[in-house]
Amino acid sequence: MPNYGQITGIQILNLTWEVPVGKTGTDDSEYNPLARALRSLFFDGSPFDAFSICLFGGEEATLQTGDHPKWLGVFIHSLGERIIFFPGLNISPDWIEIDRVTNSIPRRSFEFDHTSLEINRQRWHFTSQNSRNHLAGGRTPELGEGRLLWFWMSISDPSILRDLMRKTVIISPSPKSDSQRRYDQFLELETKASHHIVHLMNGAKARFPEGILHFRFVVGPKNSSDYLGQIWLPPSGSSYLIEPIPNTLQNIPIRLNRVQLSKHITVQITAF
Repeated sequence: MPNYGQITGIQILNLTWEVPVGKTGTDDSEYNPLARALRSLFFDGSPFDAFSICLFGGEEATLQTGDHPKWLGVFIHSLGERIIFFPGLNISPDWIEIDRVTNSIPRRSFEFDHTSLEINRQRWHFTSQNSRNHLAGGRTPELGEGRLLWFWMSISDPSILRDLMRKTVIISPSPKSDSQRRYDQFLELETKASHHIVHLMNGAKARFPEGILHFRFVVGPKNSSDYLGQIWLPPSGSSYLIEPIPNTLQNIPIRLNRVQLSKHITVQITAF
């Protein structure tokens, strides 16, 4: 279990999340996904209902041989019923481009920070750092049993994900009159938080050595069954692909991972 530090200054919250896996060292960057996810509580004083830390462990067999997990991201379930995901990238994207059949958006400056599933669960959007700007991401198709397809994320390889260090330090200013309340709220949230390692199916990399890494995010009620449908949404037709993706994907080694975010919400992450 993680170990968290104490309040070390009158107006400074200093917490350390320590785990027995990951690379030796300390990550104290404000761009770490955990630091970004907790900003609303520590810096702004806005509480949330639940959070979940998600790591990417590659193939389970290789993780057991000494490979280090990486950050996949951190989920937040807000008191306002939004579901938010802070991806654990090792870069800070500063532009965005949307390619649709209709209503495409050319490349534009955008300091991307997280994605937000809106309260009505029918749409989601991109959010910039400090929530200064929003950009519509699209609709969320229904998948039955209250489940919906939130979004997908494709990256060229795991090096795009941020390395997990054994110590992650979050340092945040806080009004001295409210520091203890914010800290106590975090401790209460941490007792309910869930931590997960998302895996690929063993043998996936050997079968597709030149492939891309693809994640599909489905949101549903706590007891909803696993979505095993064929809506994979790979980036077919993307101008950034070296070679086109086949129209039909067959015999793909797929791994389904379930993240229990809060009492009522589950996120299903399909990785291949």
